[in-house]
Amino acid sequence: MPASLLRYPGALWQALKLCLPITIMTFAIFTRSRLVVNPGWGMIADMLLVAIACWGITFSRFGQMVLSRGPGVMLRAAQALVSFVVMFHPDGYVALGARWSWCRQRSTAPIATG
Repeated sequence: MPASLLRYPGALWQALKLCLPITIMTFAIFTRSRLVVNPGWGMIADMLLVAIACWGITFSRFGQMVLSRGPGVMLRAAQALVSFVVMFHPDGYVALGARWSWCRQRSTAPIATG
């Protein structure tokens, strides 16, 4: 381990947070076996679902939806839950529907201003 990570524990925590989506993505192949078994359009569809889920997990970890802390934590937790459904639900239509309903709900919600 580099010495800078040992001297600054905050840097180690930031590195672990950055690696979280990649670590979770390694388990997606157990529910989306077309990623590694069957090449073709199914592989591309599964790759897009996994990418969308990773973006959602990353945004729920690092993003900010509203300025106040309480609703922001709840919205980020809901975003992470939907992203985990998209990544780990075996039916692609259910996963895509979960992501679409979340995006539609967020696009019609009023934007909080501080």
